[in-house]
Amino acid sequence: MTVTSAPSFDDTAPLFVSGRLLQSKVSKSATVPGTSRPQFLRAEVFATDSGTGLTAGIASSTLFFCKLDQSECVYLNGSVGQRGLSEGSLLLSDNGNSLARASTGDYHLQLVYVRDHAGNITGLVSTRFFGSYDFSTSFPGSVLTITP
Repeated sequence: MTVTSAPSFDDTAPLFVSGRLLQSKVSKSATVPGTSRPQFLRAEVFATDSGTGLTAGIASSTLFFCKLDQSECVYLNGSVGQRGLSEGSLLLSDNGNSLARASTGDYHLQLVYVRDHAGNITGLVSTRFFGSYDFSTSFPGSVLTITP
């Protein structure tokens, strides 16, 4: 009889490193150039994951931008299809869904979630919304302005 140890399970959450809005002002009435499709919100998130095993690697990220009174929020999602990506950037979009329902005004970065393929999640809440994470250096210009 031979005893071997089972493969280790990835219980290491990924880390948010930085992010940026690809456009800080978006018009509800503008369209994607050359189409009649409404514009959509876009951002980029850079993350790392030091977990091990077949389920390691950055999988997805979600950003929530909210008005300071939290009466409205818009969110962006993005995912990576490749497993085992220990670091990299994710492009996030709302695909026009959040923008279509949002009213005009300023939306501030409230939450950042980063998930790996094992299901581990890092969630960060902005100090502007009584959380403990200051996005001022890792996500500069974290205010999204929606105009008519």
